[in-house]
Amino acid sequence: MILSKRGRWTALKVVILVGVLLAVGIIFYLKTDTVPEKNAESQEALIEMKNLYGNCSPTVAKETTFESDIVQEETVEEKEDTKNEFIEEIERCKKSSHLAVCAANGCKWNGESS
Repeated sequence: MILSKRGRWTALKVVILVGVLLAVGIIFYLKTDTVPEKNAESQEALIEMKNLYGNCSPTVAKETTFESDIVQEETVEEKEDTKNEFIEEIERCKKSSHLAVCAANGCKWNGESS
């Protein structure tokens, strides 16, 4: 089968486009793959922290950050510092006794609506 010059250039453009898209996909995969995943240790630490929650507690985003930080810390001292910082956040949220105040402080309300 003989392709015209125009047909060859179109095929070449498609091959180049597919190559670029493949490269972008690989880069995206590698970047997202380097994010630390939750593990048993981080989940246990979060459960331990949730036992301290009151009616007002840290947001899911802050919990996720806590879990990521715990995974990244290498020494026991660093892990304890991360836990202590999260306990401070829990205590800050616990001071909010009403839904509106809780939300205004960047926390989530777990209690009954008032």
